[in-house]
Amino acid sequence: MSTSRRLATLALLGVMFATALAAPSARAQASLGGQRAGTSSGTFLRIGIGARAAGLGESFVAVANDPSAIYWNPAGLASLQRREVAFSHVDWPADIQYEHITIVQPSQKLGGSVAFQIGLLSTDIAETTELQPFGTGRTFTYSDFVVGGAYARRWTDKLLVGAGLKYIYEDLGKDVGGTTTSAFLFDVGSIYYLGLGSVRIATSLTNFGSELKPSGEWVSPYTGETRNYDGYDPPLMFRYGVAF
Repeated sequence: MSTSRRLATLALLGVMFATALAAPSARAQASLGGQRAGTSSGTFLRIGIGARAAGLGESFVAVANDPSAIYWNPAGLASLQRREVAFSHVDWPADIQYEHITIVQPSQKLGGSVAFQIGLLSTDIAETTELQPFGTGRTFTYSDFVVGGAYARRWTDKLLVGAGLKYIYEDLGKDVGGTTTSAFLFDVGSIYYLGLGSVRIATSLTNFGSELKPSGEWVSPYTGETRNYDGYDPPLMFRYGVAF
């Protein structure tokens, strides 16, 4: 057997061996993922704010030079030189609206910029049951709420850093027997100018915090069994980018 054929045979055996080892892991991963399919909490935090950021395809983490930076990268708030206010309105299908407002105030006394945000996503949903699949004539409100603040400063002439804390609250139809959930989440970010013109690199980590676990208990209408609700992690987002 020639050297080239021997090497090809060894490579084929190696691929078959790696595939055999990976197959059980793949099956286990699919099974584990299937158990939590379609379950999430606080997903409204994935809705970006600011028309400019959305227009840039959400590639805004290294730009972040307007009030919407409180969402994308809190470090960018340090680049604002005067008080600014921003409103954001988003219309989604199924009559879902998301309203958001941000206020930024630079402060020489604090050596940086302070920002506050408040947002509300809401919609009215028609109540249905197994016996009345076309509606009972009642409606209830589903809503998500976020409020928080952030602080950012120029750490050096090239480095901007920022951090924020926010409180989120979800009303999962408590008017018709649903539950609520809430949590405190943290954001942190940085922007570093390389000294090559306006080139800068940036990173941000947002929505870091404890899982959101609905309050109360669930009682089966058929068996009377009582269960506690599971908790689910918030949508943790890590972003990085380069701008010039």
